[in-house]
Amino acid sequence: MLALRITINNQPPVTAGEEHWRLLHANVVLGRRIEGRDDHDDLHMHLGGLAETPGDPAEHLRWPMPELAVGDIVTIEVVDAEAVDPPAHRFNVDAPLPQMGFTPEEWRAIQHREYLRLKARFEPDGG
Repeated sequence: MLALRITINNQPPVTAGEEHWRLLHANVVLGRRIEGRDDHDDLHMHLGGLAETPGDPAEHLRWPMPELAVGDIVTIEVVDAEAVDPPAHRFNVDAPLPQMGFTPEEWRAIQHREYLRLKARFEPDGG
């Protein structure tokens, strides 16, 4: 089957695939901190997908990726693989966001960032 093989700094690769995948994606994300709005720059790797098994609800798929740092070498290969690594997380596409594989701490941080963004937009005087 077609799959994505991700190698970071010559570590053992992760091969992402699923028999009934509809979408596979690998993203390296760089986000720059904005003074007064964000508390840190963002640098991470995301490996995920969407599977639609006949007769079952569609599912989001997530594979674990290590933390990235400046200087890391990320290789993405499109491969025809006989075996793939199973996703670490599978969740129904209709599940509410808090159930989408986020820890309670991650979900709270996401909500807090959105709160601060909206507060700055609608209450620029801090009121």
